[in-house]
Amino acid sequence: MGYRRALEIIHSKHSNLEMDPKVIAQLHKLAQEGAGDAGLWKTKNNAKDTNSAVKNLCESYQNEMNILKLPVLVISSLFILDFLCIHPFRDGNGRVSRLLTLLSLYQAGFNVGKYVSLERIVEENKESYYEALKISSQGWHDQKHDSLPWINFCLSILRQAYKEMAENIEQHSRLISGKGEIVEVAILRQVGSFSLREIQQQCPNISVQMIKKVLNDLKKDKQVILFGRGRGARWRVK
Repeated sequence: MGYRRALEIIHSKHSNLEMDPKVIAQLHKLAQEGAGDAGLWKTKNNAKDTNSAVKNLCESYQNEMNILKLPVLVISSLFILDFLCIHPFRDGNGRVSRLLTLLSLYQAGFNVGKYVSLERIVEENKESYYEALKISSQGWHDQKHDSLPWINFCLSILRQAYKEMAENIEQHSRLISGKGEIVEVAILRQVGSFSLREIQQQCPNISVQMIKKVLNDLKKDKQVILFGRGRGARWRVK
């Protein structure tokens, strides 16, 4: 439930959220709801450097987003890689990284995460996720790491998300088109005058808005004529 609330905050308030340590800690507190150290930086393994490292990471990210020497998707990918390598929390770093990915994409103008779960796509590709992270994190502390495998992985996830969204839109469009055809056939086979309610009764699984749309489209095409107004309105096929 906490993770869901974190998602809802990002979906609804992403334009008002700063990519800073306070927001990151807040997201962790929600995502790790119930844990004793939810929202708290780790207390072991270079813990004294964690706060400054996260602060420097956020400042560098904002600076790179302002000057845009690199494409925004590359900047976003590198930000997440650095976050995971800093590993600022005892547990839950992966989940928070997905939330930060969503937030970063929103703020860069990529809204696919509103319609397709990036968390799920990453989970479905977790072997590739761990492999890319393992390769790109090697030598990170000495700034001798190769970021390309991680960048490629992040871009592949985004590409898959957009592909899935496009397929969903196409499927939905076909469904709407199919329903429209059903209504049109029902209308054009009418003998004599008929009402909107009569078409509703013949197409019980189709919304009244869809029926009205088809009727108006047929009217514009001069295939049907409207008589009267309001509840007493009736139609006739030409």
